[in-house]
Amino acid sequence: MSPSSRYALRALNVLARGRLRALEPVGGFAHETGLTTGLLSSTKSAFSGARGISSISKPCQCGKVLCNGHRVNTVSDHGVNVQSVRQHATGSTAPSLKDRHKEILKSFPRALGVDDFITRVEIALAGYGFTGDNTIAMSNLCRDESCMVLEDKIETVFGSCFSTHGLGGVLTCGVIGIKAGLSHSPVVGGKERYVFFSFPHIGIDSNGKVGGISRPNRPGASSACGALIACLGDLKKDGLDKSLKSPGVHDPLEPEYSILKQRLARRAAFEGLQPADMSLVDITALAERTITTDLEYLIEKAVDPAKAN
Repeated sequence: MSPSSRYALRALNVLARGRLRALEPVGGFAHETGLTTGLLSSTKSAFSGARGISSISKPCQCGKVLCNGHRVNTVSDHGVNVQSVRQHATGSTAPSLKDRHKEILKSFPRALGVDDFITRVEIALAGYGFTGDNTIAMSNLCRDESCMVLEDKIETVFGSCFSTHGLGGVLTCGVIGIKAGLSHSPVVGGKERYVFFSFPHIGIDSNGKVGGISRPNRPGASSACGALIACLGDLKKDGLDKSLKSPGVHDPLEPEYSILKQRLARRAAFEGLQPADMSLVDITALAERTITTDLEYLIEKAVDPAKAN
């Protein structure tokens, strides 16, 4: 397969996932949900066409092709019902992207659109000599598939990332894990170059509900970040002391989650925070501070300044 064919297939795969539009606040990755991009149905047609079948969306009983809460029947050109999927509103009843952005700004006043964010990063880093040709991107996000929209954007600038993802964005790879990624860096002019991206994430739906997210073809409401929501619930119920264990101690059946909760509890105790007073926005910000401190410590241990920028 030629490089151009691989890039085209990658682009189609990104569209076929039905990714939700995302907004990137400083200190966290906020998903704006409840929006069908309009590319999903055309992408499905493209994939069907590749199999010799073309398909179109038929209006539901209300007369709209895409309506709020009704089902849209996708029918092949042979009259066979291929699939039936629930779509979100895209007409006058749907909140505009601007209105949804305003909802995110209520919790994250410095939020940027993900494209805006990546463009600014690319321009700023290019001024210091970091480009996709001489730099490897190290990404540390939550394992949630909705976070991959951000990683996709990072990879359009820096190529394939070395990932150290964990539940809630917790770092569990250690120094050896970081060094493994660094060892994959291009070497240009005798120097390796690395860019680190590390974020927790939070869902904010089209009605402004914090923690809410819709997932393609899954009925009902979902939530993000599920791991941080669970941590917040446990810390509110049990207090901090139960999770203040020695570093390295974890539940063998829940290694990432128990380490995430322990790290958040220790940071909250250090900052004098009480779980009873914390919201999901608060614990997301706490996770960002915790992950940043952990990452900076690992970088200090793993990076050799003599051979890297």
